Amino acid sequence: MEKEVCEKCKKNIAVWFLMSGYGFYCDDCVPRSCTCNNHYVKEEEEESPDTPPTELKDFNKWKWLIPGKIWCWLDEEGREYPCCEFDYEKEGYILLTRE
Repeated sequence: MEKEVCEKCKKNIAVWFLMSGYGFYCDDCVPRSCTCNNHYVKEEEEESPDTPPTELKDFNKWKWLIPGKIWCWLDEEGREYPCCEFDYEKEGYILLTRE
């Protein structure tokens, strides 16, 4: 089966699909970082910018966006995730017929 190709680079198989609109992207071209992925430290639990938030003490795939205040998860390659409106398909999307 033929696969969708990234609409930005036009060479890689698209593994991300923007569900709120129309767009197929490869892992290299998908826009990353979105406020929907931000996690906020509660004011009464403010953390030091040198230490992870309490819930992350056993994880290392995250980073501070605003030290001690806002953090986000990172993927296996240390990149921020795309917006939650993107769907991911590891094997790529089957090419759709467009008219």
